[in-house]
Amino acid sequence: MFLALYTKYMLISVPFGIVLFIIFIVLESDDVAVQVFYCIYAIVTIIWTTLFLEHLKRSSSEKAV
Repeated sequence: MFLALYTKYMLISVPFGIVLFIIFIVLESDDVAVQVFYCIYAIVTIIWTTLFLEHLKRSSSEKAV
């Protein structure tokens, strides 16, 4: 159950990582745009993790009953 849910949620976050990787390659690593996008990526990752854990907790409690 965990791996299926994790894989499903990874499909949401992967595009952000790919875009960040492409921007990092195209632009210089010390460019302001890269740093801003990296901060946005960190915030999106925090929100994604919170949503994933809450959904996992809810799914686990439903399966336990």
